[in-house]
Amino acid sequence: MCKEETRPACGAEAALRPARRPRWTRTLKAAFLVELRHCCNVAVASARIGVDAGAVHALRRRDADFDAAWHAAIADGYAELEWRLLATALDGVTRTETVRDAKADVVTQVKTVHSHDVTIGLRLLLAHRAEAAAAKANDADRAAEAARDADAALGQQLRMKMDEIRQRLVGPMKVAGVVRDDGKRDER
Repeated sequence: MCKEETRPACGAEAALRPARRPRWTRTLKAAFLVELRHCCNVAVASARIGVDAGAVHALRRRDADFDAAWHAAIADGYAELEWRLLATALDGVTRTETVRDAKADVVTQVKTVHSHDVTIGLRLLLAHRAEAAAAKANDADRAAEAARDADAALGQQLRMKMDEIRQRLVGPMKVAGVVRDDGKRDER
């Protein structure tokens, strides 16, 4: 998990800095990709680095490496989001609740509550059910292919061994005149 950072909520800071048409350096590209990974929102990521979103899209259209990095950043961002949701589903959430007396404006009770939201876990399981089934089928296909390859290799080894034995047996029979040069029996 990446270190916790204090960031405005995604979308809340669309006007952090005035947008500009940038001179794209490696550093500026990397800064955008880091922001994109954190929020998976192009408008927000470009605003965070002070660049017009249209300029980012234009760079993406003309730079294949940047386009690939863009997709990787979004995939990483969603993977981290999924990981955090999974951790929340597994570990639950702890929060402190404070109860105040409205008339006296005093705290009457403070309690720590730990709860699990199983709907997150269920949704993640449903989302990955097809992926898990495909991976299992892919593993079965690879195992079947490996078995076919092993059978083919064993068959080849057996054929080679049989040819070797045939050569050992046919050699003396040729000398005795029982077998012709083409390997067939001489019926004279």
